[in-house]
Amino acid sequence: MKMMKGILHQETVLEDKNRGQHNYQKLVQKVSAKFSDYFADLGYNGEVCLTKAEDTDYKSYGVAIKVRFRAGEEWSELAKGRQSGGEMSVTTAVYMLALQELTSVPFRCVDEINQGLDERNERCVWNMILSAATAGQGSQYFYLAPKMPYGLEYRAGTVVHICHASDTIPRSIDSAVEGCEGSRWTAAARRLKVARCQDKDQEPDSTC
Repeated sequence: MKMMKGILHQETVLEDKNRGQHNYQKLVQKVSAKFSDYFADLGYNGEVCLTKAEDTDYKSYGVAIKVRFRAGEEWSELAKGRQSGGEMSVTTAVYMLALQELTSVPFRCVDEINQGLDERNERCVWNMILSAATAGQGSQYFYLAPKMPYGLEYRAGTVVHICHASDTIPRSIDSAVEGCEGSRWTAAARRLKVARCQDKDQEPDSTC
């Protein structure tokens, strides 16, 4: 009887492991399908693969992203030094978009994802993010960038905030950060403080 229970236990454990491996593989295949579609829209080839040392070694499980940016070249795994900065950036953006349909979060923040992209890819990535952000009841997107190409498409529900930093914009001198000797804002605040003191015929000190 004990031997029979042991055999049944081993069979149950094996079934659970096989089910887990199948679920992992199925999840990665879903991500890979979306990733490949997005990459094809850009004119490139890409896929996401499940990597593992052994089937039962779950700690060794990982994800590999393989890409091909030019016709005739070999597929290569995404890694620092193998692709250019622009290729790394566009791959990261597309991978993030491929994951979004499998996760449910209230908002996403994309910070300077356009750095290193040429204008063509920057526009394509923007259009992909715009479509994802405005489709149905998708997550809210915060897209942060120091620059944007001219003539981008903006759809209903898109709000643009432009942050300016200039010596000519009046601001409170008290907001200058102490100890930031190299800060342009600190230098501008000091010049404004001196000018105000001169208007009052006072020496530039803390009372101005």
